[in-house]
Amino acid sequence: MPEKNRNKWWERYMPFVTRSPKTQVQWLAHTMRKKMLSSADLTPYVRLLLESD
Repeated sequence: MPEKNRNKWWERYMPFVTRSPKTQVQWLAHTMRKKMLSSADLTPYVRLLLESD
């Protein structure tokens, strides 16, 4: 099984803050494309991403 598919199932359920910056960006991009959250709802996630080192 390719690693991308193997990790996909559990990454879906991981809290945003425990993800790597790369997967945080992927989650944000996916969420914005699907319009799952409003701009106001996405703001805290973007701030967390930008504040992380």
